[in-house]
Amino acid sequence: MIIGHEQPLLKLWRQQGATVQSLNSLSVSETPFPVPPKSVQKEIINYCSDKVSAIDQSISAVNSLKKSLDEKRVTQIWEEITHSKPTDKERYETEIPWLGMIPEDWGVAKIGWKYDIQLGKMLDESEIVGDNLEPYLRNKDVQWWEINTEDLPQMDFTEQEKSKYQLKEGDILVCEGGEAGRSAIWEGSDQEILYQKALHRVRPRNSEQVPEFFCYFMEFAVKKDIFSSKTNQSTIEHVTVEKLSNQEIPVPPYEQQKEIVSRLSNTVEKIESAKANLDRIETLLEEKRQALITAAVTGQIDMSKEKGVTQGDD
Repeated sequence: MIIGHEQPLLKLWRQQGATVQSLNSLSVSETPFPVPPKSVQKEIINYCSDKVSAIDQSISAVNSLKKSLDEKRVTQIWEEITHSKPTDKERYETEIPWLGMIPEDWGVAKIGWKYDIQLGKMLDESEIVGDNLEPYLRNKDVQWWEINTEDLPQMDFTEQEKSKYQLKEGDILVCEGGEAGRSAIWEGSDQEILYQKALHRVRPRNSEQVPEFFCYFMEFAVKKDIFSSKTNQSTIEHVTVEKLSNQEIPVPPYEQQKEIVSRLSNTVEKIESAKANLDRIETLLEEKRQALITAAVTGQIDMSKEKGVTQGDD
């Protein structure tokens, strides 16, 4: 049995010029369809039900493992950025429920005290054409820890606006809406790229702040609904400048921030590697599932032999 080939009916429909999204009644009605005897149809159904059920259980187990790894990632981030692991250092109570007690040499500050926050330029349809067109980043271009710079739209920016909205290496971009709070670090680019109002540019006010530490905090805050808990909402649609500026954050000394980031980077790398392996397993299982069904309904499997094997097992 060959796994990973395109489903025969989809291949045929594509040859006829149809797509899955635009199937019409003519394409379906003119498609050849195998019609085995009713008794064989029942055997195929029983065979596929048993085999597919076993595969589906395996896929479900893989997804459960991936979910556990996601939860472990957030837990590890929380433990590091709150220093909740056992330590010999003296601690003091912050009176912040999710933070609790922290080492005596750590501080607590509002984000706006440590970072300069600026919302991007408002998108204006009339400014999509002009003499000073520049590419700009949108909400969807900023994913967790990744920023897309390919095929960006353009808008007109004056020289003053270019100075205001130009990104610098080490800036953090935070999504205002969508998955509100989703963040990534700008690593720099040879190309001048700006950003629109759907994004906050968060820039350390001094060299004592480590951008990666802030990004890990934002990942924890978003996935544990820290912003929502301040407004008594189950979800939050927007992280405004005010909400972001007033959010309190632990502030370890600079060297400790770097150590925390280093440990988390190693931990996260291992977790993501394990998830990538699980993704590959899930893909193989889904391909096996489809290949099995295809082989059964197109007569590639001798149901009489399969029936004999099943009866023998009983």
